[in-house]
Amino acid sequence: MSDIMQWETMTDADKIAVKIASEASFEAFLRIFFQLLQGQKFKKNWHHTYECQLAEDVYHGKIKRGIINVAPGSTKTEIWSIHWIAWCIIKCISDGNPRSSRWLPLSYSDDLVTENAKRVKEILDSEEFSTLWPVRVDPTTKSSANWMYRDDNGNRHRLYGTSINGQVTGRRGGYMVENCFTGAVILDDPLPPKDMDSGLLMNKANQKLNRVVRSRLAHDDVPIIMVQQRIAKGDSTDFLHSDKAPDDYEQFRVPALIDQQYVDSLPKAMQEACIRDTEFTGKRTSYWPAKEPTKTLLKMEKADNYMFSAQYQQNPDDALQEGVVYKKELELLVEEGRLCRIPIEKALPVFTYWDLGINDDMVLWLMQPHRKELRMIACYANRDEGMEHYINWLNDFADKYGIRYGEHLAPHDIAVRDLMTRESRIDIAKRMGIKFKLVERCKSKRESINATKSLFPRIWIDSVRCDTEASGATGDMAKKTGLKGLKALRREWDHNNEVFKDEVGPKWATNFTDAIQQMGLHYKEPVERQKPKPRQRAQSGGWMG
Repeated sequence: MSDIMQWETMTDADKIAVKIASEASFEAFLRIFFQLLQGQKFKKNWHHTYECQLAEDVYHGKIKRGIINVAPGSTKTEIWSIHWIAWCIIKCISDGNPRSSRWLPLSYSDDLVTENAKRVKEILDSEEFSTLWPVRVDPTTKSSANWMYRDDNGNRHRLYGTSINGQVTGRRGGYMVENCFTGAVILDDPLPPKDMDSGLLMNKANQKLNRVVRSRLAHDDVPIIMVQQRIAKGDSTDFLHSDKAPDDYEQFRVPALIDQQYVDSLPKAMQEACIRDTEFTGKRTSYWPAKEPTKTLLKMEKADNYMFSAQYQQNPDDALQEGVVYKKELELLVEEGRLCRIPIEKALPVFTYWDLGINDDMVLWLMQPHRKELRMIACYANRDEGMEHYINWLNDFADKYGIRYGEHLAPHDIAVRDLMTRESRIDIAKRMGIKFKLVERCKSKRESINATKSLFPRIWIDSVRCDTEASGATGDMAKKTGLKGLKALRREWDHNNEVFKDEVGPKWATNFTDAIQQMGLHYKEPVERQKPKPRQRAQSGGWMG
């Protein structure tokens, strides 16, 4: 006999046992029906038990507003957006107080919501489910993402599935029935990971949560549950915890790498299950070793600590914050109001600071000194473009704001000649009317960082021209900005010795910070006001043109 449960071979007594077990425990229902309908066993781990208990607490009214943060691939959608809905419908039918239920699942993707709604419908349509809890699809159902079923008591069970930006007007979660569960609003990853570098996109989605989602409740006791893998500081989890959201949310977190502190924070029963399933010994261990080996997770953390801390550890605030190179400087920048819109003075020269790239990002910062202030008025980056492109961008910027340029500062590799043309980028620039001044190399990365830090109390940064697509970059480059580069620069962590290394990353961030570090090595004193001088426009062509 197969180890897999098969409905066709079950006796009536077996089916009654399935019914009793499923009604008594959500975890039992999840494991049984996953096996019956998928033809394979559910690979249970301690965190599934944890989430199933939380799901039962929501149904019983113990959790009214909840946030569950778990790593990608943890089966959170399988639990919350599929099987939990089906189980709650069972409870509405069988717990002695028959009633209707109404569901509003939302996500960043229409396709994801439609697929999840279809999966729930498949469970309700299955012979296994309808035999134990008779339900029939209502004739008004026209879509797998928007359906209604009726049970033998005549109660309705409706689901409206849509994206966070889709049509939600006129749709509700729950019914106007007090002191019992009648459905919920479920937010399953309202923000996609690709938006982690876009404050504008995250803010737009968060405002949607504030304006629309809260108003979709039939009454205040209808639960709102958000299941999200964290993506960045300022995401929906942060927003719902802020004073911009009207409700108080309980937060439950399952990081990909667990440690003693996390294990101690779990309920006693969960501590025991966690230690058993992970074979935890006190060292950092995978939350689910059978699926995510500890060694693999540690390698992922080393490769991109910022991403890993957010999406896998569910703590973008952590991100080894002490390793953020300009952490204190940036905090003070914000605190003192030096991150703001900055006016551009026509009478003052503008200095440019470059980091050069061939098969990499080319970055330039524009700084205008004003008395003791070092005003970073713009930052531009692109790739796969010749010097002509950047010079034309500089000329366009000067034309727009009526400014003149002072010195153009670049590292020594701008003088390296191409083996084929025997021409360097400094030669090309000179031919186009721009004379570069070379910045002396530092003995170490630490020296150049410290030189920049010494200037930071005088630095002001334009909050738009240094942090949005306003620079003119397109595609992936538009997501990379000077301000984000400063925020993202981190010292690498030595896990063996538990110290920060001198090496910094990620690579895209160093491109932005290396450019501004040219200023730290070069700038001494401000210069006097002068009138702008006419310029010649650069022509296309030449090396890398």
